[in-house]
Amino acid sequence: MSERFEQALRDGLGDQIKDDEIAKQLWSALANVDWYHPERKEDAGYSFRAAGALIARLRGEGDYMDWYCCGPYATVSDFIARTLKKQGWIYDDMPAICDEPGCLGFVSCGTPTPTGYRSTCYEHRPEVTRHEHSRR
Repeated sequence: MSERFEQALRDGLGDQIKDDEIAKQLWSALANVDWYHPERKEDAGYSFRAAGALIARLRGEGDYMDWYCCGPYATVSDFIARTLKKQGWIYDDMPAICDEPGCLGFVSCGTPTPTGYRSTCYEHRPEVTRHEHSRR
């Protein structure tokens, strides 16, 4: 939770947050979306529940269940994107990139390894031996 991000929402949206359609757009833009303020090197992100709770807080009424799953998640409307960009915040709309050096493929595999977790494209997925696979 980022207090500065929440203040940016208050400053940018003001009383418009009382409009149910705006609140629904905001939930969609918060749920599982990573927001960044590049100048201040800050970030903000919210789970489905946390996004609902934030909207209730901004509106000064209700609770997270009033807004939980009220729209498509990880969907940022032009209005919300512009409102937050005016406050210095941008969202990450690019899928995750393979962690293999030099590869720009999108992540399609997540694999636990002896040295940690790998997020790779299919081409660079770590091989899992039959023994490792049977332990899962």
